[in-house]
Amino acid sequence: MKRIPWLVALACGAAAVLGAAAGQALHFPQHGFSIAPLEGRAGANGMVLLMSLSPTDGFAPNVNVMAQTSHGTIDDFIALSKRQFTQAGLHVIKAEKLDDNDAAFEYSGNLQGRALHWYAKASLKGDEVLLATATATDAQWPKLADQLKACVDSFRRD
Repeated sequence: MKRIPWLVALACGAAAVLGAAAGQALHFPQHGFSIAPLEGRAGANGMVLLMSLSPTDGFAPNVNVMAQTSHGTIDDFIALSKRQFTQAGLHVIKAEKLDDNDAAFEYSGNLQGRALHWYAKASLKGDEVLLATATATDAQWPKLADQLKACVDSFRRD
């Protein structure tokens, strides 16, 4: 349960930093509402979007989009990511180049005493990578993997 207040605080902080936006609304028909996105520059490295499902066993499965500075090619980003995953003691299940600008990753391991599973899609443009990442516990992953992967796979860069 300690993670939920942290996620809420992070989302609120990101919202405060990003500022108000104009443009198309995000529509959530299952819940019956629309809302204008908060858009702005997240900075060199920062949270752009955070969405979460209802928590179970003290963890809310989520998908976030982060902006990261990255110099080099998508191949360089893949190699760096694989090294960082390995250094963190995570098991790389998949790290593949999708095209000249995009890559997909799947990995698992323990973080802060919790067994987690991740699925991510990276998109490089200029010196910025936008990284859409789904996170769930190993126990949640079998039930939610299709939904979380579909969300991440729907990520498209303009």
